Amino acid sequence: MARPREFDEIEALDSAVETFRDKGYEAASLMDLLKAMDLSKSSLYNSFGTKHELFLAAIDHYAKKSADRLSQRLSSSFSPREGIRKALEGIVDDIMESGDRRGCLLHNSAIEVLPQDPEAAQHIERGVSRMKDVFTHTVRDGQRRGEIMAERDPEEIASYLTMSQMGLRSVGRVTSERRQLDQMVECVMKAV
Repeated sequence: MARPREFDEIEALDSAVETFRDKGYEAASLMDLLKAMDLSKSSLYNSFGTKHELFLAAIDHYAKKSADRLSQRLSSSFSPREGIRKALEGIVDDIMESGDRRGCLLHNSAIEVLPQDPEAAQHIERGVSRMKDVFTHTVRDGQRRGEIMAERDPEEIASYLTMSQMGLRSVGRVTSERRQLDQMVECVMKAV
């Protein structure tokens, strides 16, 4: 009879995500991951497999949590357009208030491991698509309400918003000026 797991898998994945965001895939050693996740090597391998399999699970976990958080931010306002603004401003707040300058795990991982890791590419692509789907729903709602240009393809706008969101996190890695990030949000909102 197998022993039951004695750890919270979600917390362990959260810790793996943070480690990969801090160090990147290549630089995150197995010891870094074991320490952050508070797991033994056998527990990690039994639960998540190899470091690469853990990385893929971390990407999926990050994408789901990010899409859920985005959805909450977008729906926090009665107006879809205002929800988009709040979601983008929330990213700026995250960067400025917490000092979190690690960027987006999806974007960082794409830069680090592609094109030599086609399996990670698929997971990253699914994660980006998940974010785009959340934006698409909001854009369509905004178009129905007359808040967003109806003549534009909602998926095109959602792609632009997804790229803008990832770009904000990337620029947030190198600037400490809130004004610059706020200006980026204003530019995005003018284009929508």
